[in-house]
Amino acid sequence: MKKLMNLFYGMELENNQGRRLNLIGLLIGLLIGLLTTLTLAGCNASSTNSTQSANSHTGHSATATATPRVPAFIEKLEEAKPLPKVLDPAQFDNPVVAKAYLYAQQNPEVFAQQPCYCHCDLGHGHRSLLDCYASDHSAT
Repeated sequence: MKKLMNLFYGMELENNQGRRLNLIGLLIGLLIGLLTTLTLAGCNASSTNSTQSANSHTGHSATATATPRVPAFIEKLEEAKPLPKVLDPAQFDNPVVAKAYLYAQQNPEVFAQQPCYCHCDLGHGHRSLLDCYASDHSAT
């Protein structure tokens, strides 16, 4: 049996190190085999599923989900002037918040043309992301 294993694995099994190497080789071989099998099975399944999928939609039409609403933002900057004044970043203790207010203060035209995805245009009447920085709304 030992000679057969030596021929099969190509190594002597005389000490623990040899056994450990053989076990690692066996595990790597099994892992490669498993991955190859899964890959081939996945390729075969995807071609089968696409055929089944095409046949399963013959009795009805597919419905698309609605595109989420984009909050208000200023498209034409000239129509929005004068832009709201951003609060002083120095009044905020949190350095991340202060830096965000500083960026808004330095780039009001950019912030005015960005929507705010907390949808404050509905509840607070904001026209863009810049309006959030004209109050402490962005700090909360």
